[in-house]
Amino acid sequence: MIIVKPVGGLANRMRVLAASVQLAESIGDSVRCIWEANNELGASYTDLFKKSNRFFLSNKKYGRLRSSYKQDSFQRFLSAAWNKLHGIDYYFSIGNVDAINDAGADYNSFFRMLKPLLEKGTTVFFTSGSYLADLEDASLFVPTDGILEKIDEYSADFSSNICGLHIRRTDNIWALENSPLD
Repeated sequence: MIIVKPVGGLANRMRVLAASVQLAESIGDSVRCIWEANNELGASYTDLFKKSNRFFLSNKKYGRLRSSYKQDSFQRFLSAAWNKLHGIDYYFSIGNVDAINDAGADYNSFFRMLKPLLEKGTTVFFTSGSYLADLEDASLFVPTDGILEKIDEYSADFSSNICGLHIRRTDNIWALENSPLD
């Protein structure tokens, strides 16, 4: 089983969750998602999207898990024992996921490493806001009825030639300094 805690803004979380579901479905496994509303994104999954039958939402708190990445044998033993107390076989932090992808020189490296672990029936918990896989399907994100009504309201007057533009204004210093609105 994959337990994933996507972090960052909306698009980052959607990418991580969709990639996790895609990996799990490719090997007949399941996904449990911990989607926390916080200062990065102040909305729960169900505030934005209808529940999907392709993954489970969870509010479970796991305490302080210990990394399963790059440790000597004694540290690996201690981490494994600690994580087992929480029902986790392997835990990878944000930094672990990024380091594995960087070492592999592409964003698929982490999932290539996870796949054989998951095929053995283990439970893997990871936190990420990174790009993890080429996405083939984002159909699990169906907006709530209230959001669909707003979309219909805003888009009613759109012509067939419309283009959307996302302007980052809050979290990217480089964009703020180098991409003025004018």
